[in-house]
Amino acid sequence: MRYTFGYTETAAERVRSIAEFFNPLAYEFIQKNINRPVTSATDLGCGPGFTTRMLASATQVGEIIGMDISDYFIEIARILYPELKFIKQDVAQWNSDDKYDVLYCRFLLSHLINLDQILRNWIKHLNPGGLIFIDELEDIYTDVPVFRRYLDMNNVLIKSHGAELFVGKILDKSISGSEINLNRSDRIPVYDWQAAGWFYPNTTSIWNLEEVVLKSLNVNQRRQISDELLDIYNNKSNQSNITWKMKRIILTT
Repeated sequence: MRYTFGYTETAAERVRSIAEFFNPLAYEFIQKNINRPVTSATDLGCGPGFTTRMLASATQVGEIIGMDISDYFIEIARILYPELKFIKQDVAQWNSDDKYDVLYCRFLLSHLINLDQILRNWIKHLNPGGLIFIDELEDIYTDVPVFRRYLDMNNVLIKSHGAELFVGKILDKSISGSEINLNRSDRIPVYDWQAAGWFYPNTTSIWNLEEVVLKSLNVNQRRQISDELLDIYNNKSNQSNITWKMKRIILTT
């Protein structure tokens, strides 16, 4: 498993900003679909722990674990949330006898391959009647030219790792044969400046290290995208010309 956008301070701050927006929506998604007390839960690909704290609140769980492959993210999570448990674990290669009432992942499957196998394995880690909540990107709609250029490049970048940026488009195939409690798509409008704030850090960090980006965009092209994103972010206009389409799935045993 490899998180495309890195395990750095810049990446952690970007994840925090994204969580600040999406956590309230995820909280509502989870709370509305839990119909019994939850005694154990796991946040898969927990990063610096922001989603783990949200999951603990949404489930009112007694025992929760955040799992991530990054030592750096796990260290941050343990500092920020010492009351929660975090362990280093490649969730794509999760082998144990542990079982939980709830598993949750968001913006994770777009960095993984062999999704059919991974999801079948995760289901084995559910208690009877347990739930897997999947919150993944299906598409992003926008006519803003710099947003399109950024997304097109990121799509190429993630495909170069064998994964899919808009993984929600292919999840129906990966969950076929599973017990499905819910399978829907939600459109979530985002302010332009918020989207620019999430996009900009990658153009000044991971883009400068990835061979496929360096071959696709010269330094002036990368700088232009970066500068335009920063201008949109600094403007803080309440215009919304970009919409996230989220694939929301609940699997059970």
